[in-house]
Amino acid sequence: MRLCMSSVVVAIAGVCACVVSALLILVLPVRCVVTVTVPSLGTKEGRKIFLSVALFCAISVCVRTQHDQQCRQHPPYA
Repeated sequence: MRLCMSSVVVAIAGVCACVVSALLILVLPVRCVVTVTVPSLGTKEGRKIFLSVALFCAISVCVRTQHDQQCRQHPPYA
């Protein structure tokens, strides 16, 4: 049985919608963040702020990973 690509896309969208809905209903901090950020995404400055925060988070994860790997290879002297 061959699935149509549109049915797969609809299924993925449905799963994502359910997960997002559950997060918004059950987790208050996620609801607060979404409530604050979504209106600002419509402005040019809001998009710049969102992009800079996303870039900062990505860079901080990379730096943390590099630091952890370096500490595992060369443990500090006791």
